[in-house]
Amino acid sequence: MIADVVENGLDKAPVSRIAKRAGVSAGTIYVYYPNKDEMLQSIYLEIKSLLHDAMMTASGPGADSAKRIRSMWFAMFGFMLENPDMFAFHEIVAAEKLLGPDQLEEVAGMAGDIHGVLGDAINDRTLKDMPMDCVISLLFGPAVNLARRMLSGGSHDLQKADLVFRSIWTGIAR
Repeated sequence: MIADVVENGLDKAPVSRIAKRAGVSAGTIYVYYPNKDEMLQSIYLEIKSLLHDAMMTASGPGADSAKRIRSMWFAMFGFMLENPDMFAFHEIVAAEKLLGPDQLEEVAGMAGDIHGVLGDAINDRTLKDMPMDCVISLLFGPAVNLARRMLSGGSHDLQKADLVFRSIWTGIAR
């Protein structure tokens, strides 16, 4: 499913071809998912959960806020480079806004964990006091863009990633 959506787009990834690639009948897929959108939602949430777990594991409690944030950033960046199809699928499905209220609530819970780490960093004066959406955009937007560039033919130069992170940090840290 992931590869088919990444290669062909959502509209050109029929359940029949997905089933054929998986070596099952389309009917078998419909036993587990009532429709294609629910299958897409389920896979999206699984990827989101894997990314969230990687970030939260990396940011383990006990470290100071600066180390936790750096670890989260590099865990996210590493996840995108190590799982390019999952990353692309995640971006495609997110852009289509296919999630319903229940799925959005689940995603909000994951985001809440990340906001908690960043909120703690604002409260302990590691980060500048600014709105959370600004912190998220400044911190994670460049990681996504750098991963896209590296995956589209650039080298996987971790020195560049470190340079980008340090530059971001200069803008958001106290």
